[in-house]
Amino acid sequence: MKDENNIVISLNNDDFLPNWNEKRKDEKKTRRKPKKDTGKARIKKQVISDMVFKAYLNHKVTELLKEKFRSDGITRKVMSIADEIVNKNAYDLKIRYKEDKKGFWINKKTKEIYSDELIAIKSITDSKKGIIKIKIEKEFKIESKFEYILHCKKTDSLFPPTSYDSFSNLIDQHLFNENIQSKHEEYISTLDSINDNKTIVALSSKLFKKVKFEIDGKMFNMLQDAKDFILSNKLYKYFNYQNEIKSSYSKLQKDQQFESIKKRLNNYPKKYLVNDVKNNLILVLKKFNFVIFRKNNIDYITAYKNSSTKKELHGCAKEIYQVCDKSDITIKELLDLSIKLKKTKIEILQEIKLLIKDGLILQYENGIIELNAVYKN
Repeated sequence: MKDENNIVISLNNDDFLPNWNEKRKDEKKTRRKPKKDTGKARIKKQVISDMVFKAYLNHKVTELLKEKFRSDGITRKVMSIADEIVNKNAYDLKIRYKEDKKGFWINKKTKEIYSDELIAIKSITDSKKGIIKIKIEKEFKIESKFEYILHCKKTDSLFPPTSYDSFSNLIDQHLFNENIQSKHEEYISTLDSINDNKTIVALSSKLFKKVKFEIDGKMFNMLQDAKDFILSNKLYKYFNYQNEIKSSYSKLQKDQQFESIKKRLNNYPKKYLVNDVKNNLILVLKKFNFVIFRKNNIDYITAYKNSSTKKELHGCAKEIYQVCDKSDITIKELLDLSIKLKKTKIEILQEIKLLIKDGLILQYENGIIELNAVYKN
């Protein structure tokens, strides 16, 4: 929650501010240097994801944007807003697999989300969860003489050779008790051989156990069989299944349970997320009477409608309106008329803001002002 608040604060501080010092495009023309033709086509390899991500705005971010846009009255490019939101990671996500048969497993107790049923099983089958219980069949000492034994560097544990009768059972116990998530064979491959006589003798002095694994009164000789039983028969006892989940970007990055989803998102094309946010932004703000209009094939958004009833203007406001009526003008050019208008620059800015809120003029991000034509949503 703290991370989401930081994102909102970040948006509120600096983003979406107008750039009044930006020059008009027709004021300064620059010639681009022609690119050298190397004769080699540049092909960007695109990673195809098995998941679909749909970006949208949560209530907190939507309220922030409404307040900001109504406060300054600036007319903005919708795509620029969407791009900034995605860059600041201030969006939420709907996530689903492309294949309808695939989905997500939500732990009924902890509400943790898993993108794979095998990962879900691992989360509940360690020794601390108590779902799988160990039942001791007998205790014994290893009396056989070996030329070598096996050693685990990670836990400093000793095991007899793989040929020993109870070797597999001892490994399963160890994996379970130490909450090691490696597969049985993978773990065995990491063990080192030791032929030191003192160490081999030390193994024979230890007391070992032969065990079975129990789930709801049903016994299993192997740990994997117990996990497979949960997968086949008991998964819905501990998890709910959903085709689609929702998460904020910050939660997705923070929680380890989303690691596999996070990797997929990092390779997901940004342009799709920006387009999602753009469409969601238009949909939401239209409901709150914001005006979205198209000009020169670009979508813009403004907080104030052009009223159909004409308002009588006086003084400085009337002069500003008349200046704008003749041609588009920038904020900087209007402020330079302060002597002619017999107003301070602050007073001119105040009049401009009132004219914007009355729906009579539009002020764009680059400082250009024009009369507010009746654009259609």
